[in-house]
Amino acid sequence: MKKILFAGLVLFSAIGFVSCKKDYNCVCRVNNAIVWTREYDDISRADAEDRCDGDGQTAGGSIQWDCDVERD
Repeated sequence: MKKILFAGLVLFSAIGFVSCKKDYNCVCRVNNAIVWTREYDDISRADAEDRCDGDGQTAGGSIQWDCDVERD
């Protein structure tokens, strides 16, 4: 019985860590120089990456931007 309770606690903890919302920064570079950043608060990493990709595409116009998500 203790093993089942322990396994349940481990599983519940793992799910909690996966869905945690944190703060992330979208950092865009041109020729390795940071030219633009945006902060995303209380968001999952996947959502931050989606937003960062979208922001990088719209912010640059004809300039080639390299945007990455970094942990705040």
